[in-house]
Amino acid sequence: MLLLFQNHQIYGDDSDATAIKKNMRFKFVNQHRIRLRHLQSFADIAESGSMTASAKTLNTSQPALSRTISELEDTLKCRLFHRDSTGLSLTPSGRQLQAHVLAAFEHLETGLAGIGEDFQNQYVRCAALPSVSRGIFPKAVVRFKEEYPEVSIEIQDPGNPTFLDAIRRGELDFSVGRVSPPTRMEGLSFNHLYSEELMFVAHHTHPLANKKDLAIDELANHPMLLPHDGVVIREELDRFLIAHDQPLARNRIETMSFEFIRAILGQSDAVAFCPAGAIFREIKNGQISQLNVPGPSMMGAIGITTSALRRLSPPAKRLIQMIKEEAGVTD
Repeated sequence: MLLLFQNHQIYGDDSDATAIKKNMRFKFVNQHRIRLRHLQSFADIAESGSMTASAKTLNTSQPALSRTISELEDTLKCRLFHRDSTGLSLTPSGRQLQAHVLAAFEHLETGLAGIGEDFQNQYVRCAALPSVSRGIFPKAVVRFKEEYPEVSIEIQDPGNPTFLDAIRRGELDFSVGRVSPPTRMEGLSFNHLYSEELMFVAHHTHPLANKKDLAIDELANHPMLLPHDGVVIREELDRFLIAHDQPLARNRIETMSFEFIRAILGQSDAVAFCPAGAIFREIKNGQISQLNVPGPSMMGAIGITTSALRRLSPPAKRLIQMIKEEAGVTD
């Protein structure tokens, strides 16, 4: 962690004060004279849990490091660490600060690593769920191409069952989609972005569209569009039906093509089970209606899957960061 900062000794000192004061965008940092060394020291101790170990890593003395942390705690007017015979552990305030510091360092390290680098002929290869491709993902890609116009992006559909192996082999940098079962996540890491609702929907002219006292068994009177067996959201549907003592619809079409779902809903009396992200525009403009099915909402987790063993390129890390920002996630 923080390898670039440590290798290149980017600490900052009081000689920067005059220049820093000219830029008052960071008012709290400037007024309270918080330096990079305060934040780097804090982040390293938070990870190691030991003042002695971090002093060795940062090539400084333990008293100097202790003094740096005391300065930061005095500035923030709170304790960042619990201190006992076993070492140091973060307080709630410390955990809150750690999330912001690590996000800032990740952003800065990605930017510094890319300065002066020639990204021509480089690629970011990823997979994106169709429902994500209608929402946050295009916004992030537009921003990314403004910053890295010379980097090409290859986008695949994570419906391919081999995409996790492709991430392990380094053929894909990451995927944006649903979390896979634990048995398939060996060597991979999943970073949660948000949860989206899974819902029953139909065309706005459907006889069930505006029915308020809809019984679940009424769904079986119509053709049902649902995900393939083995798909994560299909498992959610199966659990829902079991909980309500309902069989799987016999008159069904199994598909993960949301284009097909949107088309057939407008041409038939079918109902569909799908994620909100796949049909939110059609719901918003009134073409498709969410059915008033009783019971608690079903939710599906959306996140970013990466290799736990491979290092991402600066452009890939930057695109992931932009996706997180579009989702409103701060690490």
